[in-house]
Amino acid sequence: MGRWMAYPPLLALVLHGSQAAAQQPSQTSGVDPLPPAAENTFDRTKPETFRGRPKPTAFGEAALWAPRVLFFPLYVVTEFGLRVPIYAAAEWVDEHHVVPIVDHFFHPTPDISWFPVFSLDLGASASFGARVKWKNMGVLGHEMRLSAEAGGEDFWRVTGQDKWEFEPGKYIGVRGDLSSVPNRPFFGMGPRAPNYRVNFKQTRYDGFLFGGLKADNHVQLDVATGMRVEDNTPGWDPSIETAFDLKKIPGFDLLHLMMVTADLKVDSRQMIEENGGLRLLGNLTYARDTVVPERAFVSVSVDLEGALEVSSPDRVLAARVYTIQTLPLGKEPVPFSHQAMLGWQNHHGFLWGRFRGESAALGEIHYRYPIAYYVDAQWTASVGNVFGPRFKGFDVGDMTGSIGVGLRTRRIGESPIELTFALGTTRFNEALSFDAVRVFFGTVEGL
Repeated sequence: MGRWMAYPPLLALVLHGSQAAAQQPSQTSGVDPLPPAAENTFDRTKPETFRGRPKPTAFGEAALWAPRVLFFPLYVVTEFGLRVPIYAAAEWVDEHHVVPIVDHFFHPTPDISWFPVFSLDLGASASFGARVKWKNMGVLGHEMRLSAEAGGEDFWRVTGQDKWEFEPGKYIGVRGDLSSVPNRPFFGMGPRAPNYRVNFKQTRYDGFLFGGLKADNHVQLDVATGMRVEDNTPGWDPSIETAFDLKKIPGFDLLHLMMVTADLKVDSRQMIEENGGLRLLGNLTYARDTVVPERAFVSVSVDLEGALEVSSPDRVLAARVYTIQTLPLGKEPVPFSHQAMLGWQNHHGFLWGRFRGESAALGEIHYRYPIAYYVDAQWTASVGNVFGPRFKGFDVGDMTGSIGVGLRTRRIGESPIELTFALGTTRFNEALSFDAVRVFFGTVEGL
């Protein structure tokens, strides 16, 4: 008896529980059982609500911890390295009314806007400039755009466009492009070009007349015709002639191309930042050299993307397929600067022009999710390479891979800013390793 008296709280709890059980109506007596909230409350200090051992953890609930543990380092980086500081900065911006001040600075009137453009691509190029747009200039429906960039000695670009919408959805205009870029990258031709970069200089003068039809932002057809004078010469060190015989590179000389282009866009979305939908972009280009009549060619490209909001809000998964073919129409081959290319926005882990060939194929998966109201995080994975005419010699083993992560602004107008870290792999039929590293910071849409 003395031993039981040593545990008076335990004895009192047992006796109290027995009395409560005796007073508890039976479920078969017609009295409703305890409500679900009480049945699921495992409080050992309240005998009237305790129903034995808690429900065991299901296998599915336990399995959820595997990805949580696996991705915990990534969560720490994105949470405390990206989201927390970005939210702190966004809160400061909101408290000090920075967005309205900046917006008024770049949009002094409803019809006039300007914004900086810049590009910092590790090991490739750096340029800075500005773009101006004036809608309803003088009369309703008249729009003028001008853009200028510079990146050092002999490195500049000036573009302009004057467009008139004479009826709703119908427009005509003229555009031009003058540029000199002395560090265009060249790695060779074909799917197995080595990862050794040299440079060539490209000086270009474009003048085109264009017209088109547009139905909201869902369907647009643009047709243009004009002249392009293009001069390809040796560039910055290491220059192209140190690794290649220039006579064996098709079209490495002065080109005088008369060109006709047709661009088609079909988009289920009203604006590109909508979370779900389908978009088809197509281009058909015909060109003939007015000095070398045997130099004529055609190129056809198709870019198809489907996007779906997999989780709300604004968590979007997109799949994209891009192909391009170039075909000679005369005895001369397609100039190297007009053949299919992959790199930059088409295969993020590689520089612009890393792959050149007569055809190209690219598959891409893209996932984005919001970090702040104006900023999205984005992940991109892609596979692709170039091949011969009509995809001759296509081999899955020759495909290369790319994976990238970065940030991109949205809802700020026509020139979103992007920060990208990406890696490019060797061909699939080689030992897996990273063949390229790319860091890009700049605006991503052109004129």
